[in-house]
Formats: sequence, C-alpha cells, structure tokens
Amino acid sequence: MTKKRNEFEELKTLIVDRTDAIDKTLDASSQMARAMEELVARQRTKNRFQQLNSFVAYLLFTVLLGTGFTLLYQSRSESLTAARDEALLSAKESRDQARDLQDSQIDRKRSARAAADYYSLIHEGRHSEVIAGYDSLAELALSDTERAVFDDGLKRARAKMVETGYAAGVEAFQRNDFEAATAELRRGLTYAEESELSSQMRYYLGISLSRQGSQEEAIEQLELAIAGRVEQAGIDDAEFHLANTFVQHGRLNEASAAFRAFANKHPNHRFAQMARRKSAQILRAARERDRMARETPRPRVPALSPPKPQ
Repeated sequence: MTKKRNEFEELKTLIVDRTDAIDKTLDASSQMARAMEELVARQRTKNRFQQLNSFVAYLLFTVLLGTGFTLLYQSRSESLTAARDEALLSAKESRDQARDLQDSQIDRKRSARAAADYYSLIHEGRHSEVIAGYDSLAELALSDTERAVFDDGLKRARAKMVETGYAAGVEAFQRNDFEAATAELRRGLTYAEESELSSQMRYYLGISLSRQGSQEEAIEQLELAIAGRVEQAGIDDAEFHLANTFVQHGRLNEASAAFRAFANKHPNHRFAQMARRKSAQILRAARERDRMARETPRPRVPALSPPKPQ
C-alpha cells in the first residue's frame, strides 16, 4: 500500500513537474508568441516605412525620369523642328529653282522659235517686217550672238528700205508723178538717219510737195536738205528751188534774198541768170507796189454829224 502511495506520490510529483513544465512551456510559448507578434508588428511597420520609402523613391525616380525625358524630348523636338523647317525651306527653294528652270526652258524654247521666225524674215528680205518686228525681240531670252545678228539685220533692213524709197521716189519724180514720189520718199525717210542720202531725199520731196501745192512743207524739206549739205551730194540748185517755193508761198522778200544769194554763190550755174532776173523782178514789183500804195489816195471818211438834240 505504501509502495503504491509512494508510486502515486511520485506520479503526482511527476504530473506536477510535468504540469509546471507544461506551464513554463506555455508561458515561454506565450512570451515567444508575444515576441513574435511584436516582431511581426515591428516588421510590418518597417515594411510599411520601407514601402513608403520605396514609393517616394519610385515617385522621385519617375519625376526625374519624366523630367529627363521631357527635356530630352524638347531638345530633340527643337532639333527636329529646326531640321524640318530647314528641310521645308530647302524643298521650297528646290521647287522654286525647278520652276525657274522650267520657266527658263519654256522661255528659251519660245525665244528660239521667235528668233528662228525673225531670222527667216531677214533671210527672205522682208525688210518692213524685220523693222516692225524688232521691238518684240526685247522681251526674248536671246544670246549676245543672236542679238548681234538681229541688230545687223535691222540695220541692213532699214538701209534697204531707205535705198528702195529713194530709188522709187526719184524714178517717180523723173516721170513727174509727184504724188507717188512723195509717198515713196516719205516711206524711205521714215527709216533714214541724217546723211547725204537723206538730204537728197528731202530735196526731191521738197520739190514734189511744191509741185503739189504744199508750199509750207516744201519749204521745210528744202531747208532741211540745205542744212544737211545736199550740195556735197552733187545737188547745187536746192536754194534756187527754195526761192521759187518762197515765191509760190507769197514770201517775196525771202524769195528775192534767196535768188540773190543763189546767184552770188553759183555765178556760173545755169539757173544763175534766171535767179538774178527773178530777184530783180521781185524787187521791181515790190517798189511798184509801194509806189502805188503811196500815190493811191486814201478814201475820205465822212465826218460824223453831232447828234441832234431830242
């Protein structure tokens, strides 16, 4: 019995010891659990702080990266914009140059056709058309050689027109067709420069006009012929015909002086004696006219009677 009690006591003691051990274990477990909870809580706080730091760092990184990309984009955008503008300007200049070149080619083709047509006029001897069409060449894109050829063609055409007008005018004058002579000589003088030939043309034109009754213009043409030294061309009676024209125009004093000057200048000319005679006749006619004017009594003008009183 005692033995069993001892065993029971030992068992009880063992149970108590085990219970104490279990309690200690539980206490230790509880402490460990609390420690773990605290550790977990601290870890969570630390994690949240770390997460916050990570978020802030991420945010800062994102802002910095975005700012960097923005600056890079702006820089690149400005560079690309400048390159684009330069490319657009270069393209515009290229288009303008291409258009100018195309226009130049078109103008050159048009000028080449016009030049060929004008040269045909020169080659075919169509002098009046050469002269009339010369001004249209001013707007054409011609080479210096072409212009030199056309200038020479114009000069020869004008000379030919003058020669033709002179020859036709003199031929008409010699057959006493003064109207035709006037027309031909006028046409020739249109293209003539002042020269001995133009003075000869004015000489024949002046006489032709006088024969048609256009004394005033005839005097003008004969005076121009004399001023142009028509005598150097072998025509020495221009002053005689001018004096005759003065007579027909009624300018007797100028006619007498012109006859007298002609006779004194050309004493051996076949018209010299006639010029002296005409000058003397004009002077005698002038003196007779003056004498008759002095001797003819003036008509008496009756005196006016004073008005009768009313």
